[in-house]
Order: sequence, then C-alpha cells, then structure tokens
Amino acid sequence: MTSAAKFGVVFTVSSAIIIAGFWPSFFSAPAQNDPIRTIHGFLATGWLIIVVAQPWLIASGRTRLHRAVGRVSIIWVTLLVASMIVTQFHMLSEPLGQGDALMARRAIGLVNFIGIPMFVILYGWGIRCAFKRDIDHHMRLMACTVAMTVPPGLVRLLITLNHGFGPIPMFGGFALVVLALAALLIRDRLAKRQVYGGNIFAIAGMAATPPLIPLIGSSESYVALLRMFGYPG
Repeated sequence: MTSAAKFGVVFTVSSAIIIAGFWPSFFSAPAQNDPIRTIHGFLATGWLIIVVAQPWLIASGRTRLHRAVGRVSIIWVTLLVASMIVTQFHMLSEPLGQGDALMARRAIGLVNFIGIPMFVILYGWGIRCAFKRDIDHHMRLMACTVAMTVPPGLVRLLITLNHGFGPIPMFGGFALVVLALAALLIRDRLAKRQVYGGNIFAIAGMAATPPLIPLIGSSESYVALLRMFGYPG
C-alpha cells in the first residue's frame, strides 16, 4: 500500500469517527439546528469530503485533479474557519436553557480558542509545503490538520458512550489523537530518520489543551473574557 493510500485509510476512519460523534446533533437531521450551526455543519461536511478524497486521488494517479481540489480547498477552508468563529461566539452567547451547559461551553470555548488558530496554522503550513513540493511534510501537515478536527467528534462520541459530559470523554478524546500523532512521529523517526515540525507542533498543542481546561475553566479572568462575547454565566 502506498503512503497516499495509507493516509487515505486514516483520513477515512477519522471522518467516520467525526460523523459518528456528530450524528445525533447534526448528521441524523442536518436541518435540526439553527442556521448558523447548519451552515457550519455543511461546510465541515464538505471539508471531510475533500480531505478523504485528496489522498485517494494521489493513490489513483489523478495528480492534476488533486491539485485542482487543493486550490478549491483554500476557499473552502476560509469559509469553514469563518463559520468556526461565528459558531464559537454563537455557542458562547446563547441564553440560559439553550445549547450546551455553561461548564461545557467554557471547556468547548477554550478548546476552540486554541484549536482554531492551530488548524489555520497547520493547514496554511501544509499548503505552503505543497507549493514548495515538500510532499512528505505536506502529507503529515494535512494529517495533523485532520487530527485537529477529530477531538470534537470523538469527544462527543465518548460522551454518548459515557452517558454524559465529564473528564473521561474530554481527556480520553484528546489522548487518543495525541497517541496517534505520536505513533506517526515515532514511525517517521525510525523509518525515515526524520521528525517533522508540523507533527511536533500538533502534538504539543493538543497535549497542552486538556490540562488547561480545569485550570482556566474556573478562572474569573477567563469567565470575564467569555462574558465579552455574551457568555451568560
């Protein structure tokens, strides 16, 4: 199996996990949410289709189509990130009794405040490597970009299995993704005698996020920041 096909398998499995996690709240009935979440959901779904298709296009030899889709993805990701930001502030500012519980909003808000910039950096870095024909690093940066989108779906899936929000789903979701990225890093070090900067950046950011949640989540300064965006707590 080629490297592109291996990444194709990983991206396909990752997308399946995300869909499973968001199945109750979006995919089971895409129009069940307010317009902001619905638009974000459709943009995120399009992104999943793109990232699954891209490695399989390379594996099947359709390089020109891969590059064309990659250019389209720049516009798509711009719209997706805009929807992430709008959805983040909408989630934080919903009135009491609507949306997520207040503590869940604090946790999800912190994850997004860290995760959205990391997603943008990793994706932009990956596109830059593609234009420079640094294909090995490009593939790993795309893998890290996909990895950034897995915890929201995986955490929700674990919450469903756990029958409720709590530290186990939150920490477990991040831990599994960090372990997967660490396995890729170790494999590259042993097989290629090389470590890629994007992989280190992704691991560091994702590993640092969960420990910050209980520290910052109870901080009055953090709550005051959230209130600037309409947080009702």
